[in-house]
Amino acid sequence: MNEVASQDQFDAMIQGLRDSADLLERLGRDVAVRGILLDVLADLLNGSMATVRFVASALLD
Repeated sequence: MNEVASQDQFDAMIQGLRDSADLLERLGRDVAVRGILLDVLADLLNGSMATVRFVASALLD
């Protein structure tokens, strides 16, 4: 059960990153908006990667 919850959380994070990339593509035509979105996406990615590393280490144990 715990592994299923971890996989669901991981899948949700990946979908969030895909949604963010889609938003960046659609709204990123304006240079100022693109800069803001890139900063936000970078923060999300940094946070997600920390969680991915944590989940991966838990799954490997």
